[in-house]
Amino acid sequence: MTTREKMIKWRNDMNVTIKQLSENSGVSQTLLSMVEAGAVTHPLIVEKIRKAYGLTELEAEELMPKHHRLHGGAYEPDKFKPLDDTYISRPIVAQSSIIDTYIKEHQDRMARQHQRRSYY
Repeated sequence: MTTREKMIKWRNDMNVTIKQLSENSGVSQTLLSMVEAGAVTHPLIVEKIRKAYGLTELEAEELMPKHHRLHGGAYEPDKFKPLDDTYISRPIVAQSSIIDTYIKEHQDRMARQHQRRSYY
């Protein structure tokens, strides 16, 4: 029996609706329905679902994406972490000439705006 089948069976045996589980767990009804249908979700949400349904940690791992599963063999904790910093050539530093030009243009624009307003 898969985890999803166990979740549905438990819910039916206990006569609990998805709405009631949603209110008690803090997870939306739509997401609970999707997870029961086979969708995967974030580990923090899986923890809420695990507590609501009374699942073990291994059963709850089936509800997570493969790269988040500790015991699934595909666990990649550093999946989105860059391997090294060689792709960063140098930090971005604002050039003072660009800033000075912007300040001068802004001051000129404000002066022209002030002149237009002073005619009235």
